Amino acid sequence: MSRLKTVKQTEKRKSHMSRQFLLIAGVIALIISVMFASQIFETNDAGYVQVKQTAGTGTMSVRTTPGVYAQMFSNIYTYKISDTYDFNSSGNGINVRFNDSSTAEVFGSIKYRLPVGEEKVLQIHQDFRSYESVQDQLIRAVVEAVVIQTATMFSSEEIYSTRRSDFVDLINQQIKAG
Repeated sequence: MSRLKTVKQTEKRKSHMSRQFLLIAGVIALIISVMFASQIFETNDAGYVQVKQTAGTGTMSVRTTPGVYAQMFSNIYTYKISDTYDFNSSGNGINVRFNDSSTAEVFGSIKYRLPVGEEKVLQIHQDFRSYESVQDQLIRAVVEAVVIQTATMFSSEEIYSTRRSDFVDLINQQIKAG
């Protein structure tokens, strides 16, 4: 009988140790899951488009609809579909020279929209690699070049008095036309 009691106590200890091990393993798994959750799932918010570059293969895909997606340790690049480029404050204005050799700092803002077609989004991503680069190397560069070029078609007096709206319209037309 004492041998049976010893066997039962041993089994009880093993069962208790087994439960402790499972509890500890579960807690560790939960902690690891929480730590890596941001690498497993990604949310695409409304108003954004994402490019996913798959880990390992490098295959790129585009997400245009809002929702939660499996990231699985892949790189995700997020682009705003629509945004505003501001050059409204001192230091952010665009320095121009008019055709009468006078200079000025032009202030303003422009609303832009990126294409959402998969091929176009992938082309933008391959050319610029980030949304910040799109803003700096594409939007800012185009707007500055157009404003500077357009200013040479007007005198400072025309801009100040009679043709300001022509100046703005011509800038908008040139930006839209590329």
